[in-house]
Amino acid sequence: MVRGGTSFGRWRPVSSLARAAWQRFVQRQYRLTESAEFRRVRQQGRSYSHPLLVLYALRSGAEQTRVGISVGKRIGKAVTRNRVKRLIREALRLMWPRIAPGWELLFVGRAGAAGATFRQIGEAVEQGLRRAGVLKREGHLAGASRPRPADERGGVGYPHSHGGGPT
Repeated sequence: MVRGGTSFGRWRPVSSLARAAWQRFVQRQYRLTESAEFRRVRQQGRSYSHPLLVLYALRSGAEQTRVGISVGKRIGKAVTRNRVKRLIREALRLMWPRIAPGWELLFVGRAGAAGATFRQIGEAVEQGLRRAGVLKREGHLAGASRPRPADERGGVGYPHSHGGGPT
């Protein structure tokens, strides 16, 4: 079973369409890679701030959405910065089926993200995407599965949650 949706900390199946979309995301062409691209999104895009991160969103009109993640040295040493980037990337992976095409997104980690939990980062990412208007409307999720109640999931929780026991 693969995690999906936006219920951070919960397991639920993801459609093969959503899985294929995410596999494309990890390819270079679906990421912002050049410093000029990061600079353009930062200068021309609209910003949405949260205590843990800032989202810069620029409508590109392209067929796919491209994403970049930046975490500066003021956040901490390499281990801390990489952890923050992994948490943002995982939150994006869970939300990927809900993100509309045609955007260039830049997530910039802030100092508060260094000590944040996955759930906090996930909620910050979701809030930024919602405020930016990047999320698809609920009725238009191509191939996304419906969230199942906890009793249908069998009480299986996210393996890295620290709530103690199944959720």
